[in-house]
Amino acid sequence: MRIFCRYNLTAAQMGYSSTTLVARTLRGGLGALQTVDDKTPLALSTSSPDDPEVVVLSPVLDGGWTLLGEPNKWVSVSPQRFLDVQSSDKSASAVLNGADGEVVTVVFQDPHGQISSTQCKIGTAGTVTVKVTAGESTGACA
Repeated sequence: MRIFCRYNLTAAQMGYSSTTLVARTLRGGLGALQTVDDKTPLALSTSSPDDPEVVVLSPVLDGGWTLLGEPNKWVSVSPQRFLDVQSSDKSASAVLNGADGEVVTVVFQDPHGQISSTQCKIGTAGTVTVKVTAGESTGACA
């Protein structure tokens, strides 16, 4: 698809009702983050098949957390990788699935907008739990 001019889309126009999302553009690492809802639309830039603008949308979870997932993957959050996600106003956690010894980087945005990046190694059981606390730049693996 080719976009010839800047275009704005609200959450409702994308099929989300009463939801706040965090959008990130996949252009090198984590990319720029933007909050999207019905009052603040997603601003899309001009793009072409040769230079696409890929945007990943992540819902804001309970307590204001956003799971941004694996920052260097096109599909940053999948049900095959993330088996369970929990959040409250103070912390968030996710159970990850993978191969024994695999190293996975997981990124969350806390309710205040701070990014935390945690690198965990998958255990022999094929899972690991990552937990992050609001205000911290990295979490813990268990």
